[in-house]
Amino acid sequence: MSVIFPIAYFGSISYYKDLISEKDIIFEINENYLKQSIRNRTKILSANGVMELSIPVVKKDGSKTLTKNIQVSNSKDWRKDHWRAIESAYKNAAYFDFYGDEVKELIYNESIYLVDFIKQIESRIKKWLDLPYFSSDSEEFILISDRSTDYRFGYTSHPFTSEYNYFQVFRDKDSFVGDLSILDAIFNLGPMTRKLLVN
Repeated sequence: MSVIFPIAYFGSISYYKDLISEKDIIFEINENYLKQSIRNRTKILSANGVMELSIPVVKKDGSKTLTKNIQVSNSKDWRKDHWRAIESAYKNAAYFDFYGDEVKELIYNESIYLVDFIKQIESRIKKWLDLPYFSSDSEEFILISDRSTDYRFGYTSHPFTSEYNYFQVFRDKDSFVGDLSILDAIFNLGPMTRKLLVN
């Protein structure tokens, strides 16, 4: 049976652990868009602590706008701000030189729709890490009663634990910061991020 996931802007490590644990994924794009969620937000670790990056969006039908119809707003120069924040946070990370240019390219892609923008990111991460799952998009809104197969509303099978611990550029001496964007692992661990996800 396929499992339902929301789209996610550079989703967290636990999000990607959930993806590969389920194998056959349907991304829900026919839901009423849920604001202030992972659909357009991610968290990175900066010199000043955890920083949230949010893509501004346009909802042409207000609260009834389907996720697939959400457009990326160009009213603010948010791409420049996001890239500057990511570069500042990770320019000294071990694998920044390997992935930085491609991450910048992803952020500056000019997709009109949020789904297209996010799917380019998800596809690239899947390729970078050779992740073993198959995905498709929903054709209509999916009703599921078994919440263990529905990740749309914050459920996770892989809550962040100490086993995820790895070197972070701006971590305090004894405090690992969990539940961050997959970018945090990719820039710090490179290809070894895959091992972190599949274990």
